Amino acid sequence: MLDRTLETKTASFKLVGDWDFSRRDELRTILRPAESFDRVLLDLSEVTFIDASVLSCLLRLRHRVIERNPLGAVRIIAANRNASRIFELCDLQTPFSLAELIDARATTAFAPLPTRLGAAFMNV
Repeated sequence: MLDRTLETKTASFKLVGDWDFSRRDELRTILRPAESFDRVLLDLSEVTFIDASVLSCLLRLRHRVIERNPLGAVRIIAANRNASRIFELCDLQTPFSLAELIDARATTAFAPLPTRLGAAFMNV
């Protein structure tokens, strides 16, 4: 039985621009606080480039969130074609709920997250 009185902590991030190996440590630093949240939402709609090192950081975050809370999740709530393509190529749509996003794009609008220095972090 689920306890519906439990509060879920959600962190939201928006990444903007190019994210590759040269910014891996920066991304890890940005994402580290989210490891203690139950749900993490990622907006990749303004990402112009990502590489495998970014996927590694996101998979690590997902692992830590789920390790702490088996019902936790890391979801992509917005992604442009460039960003979603690498998830498709690496068959990572399901772990980040990207397939659901692509199916829902026509009917759902997401509020943009504020950005600063190429990334945003907001507790919900």
